Amino acid sequence: MSNSSFNLILSNNTTTSPSIISTSPAVRAYWINTTKPFQLIYVFIVMIPLIIAQLIILILLSKLIFLVKW
Repeated sequence: MSNSSFNLILSNNTTTSPSIISTSPAVRAYWINTTKPFQLIYVFIVMIPLIIAQLIILILLSKLIFLVKW
């Protein structure tokens, strides 16, 4: 999951979102037809934990690189 999908989810008008072009036509049609509550639930349950996990991995990697240097 990239940040482009996160931008797509948070945009108010999903039909004219620039990042929607990067997704497949099936995903695009599905996302436009879904309801707003579902989109919000998706953001909080799926996207935010993924972003937190990426940040944790980055922190751990930087600590590991720092330890290897010494």
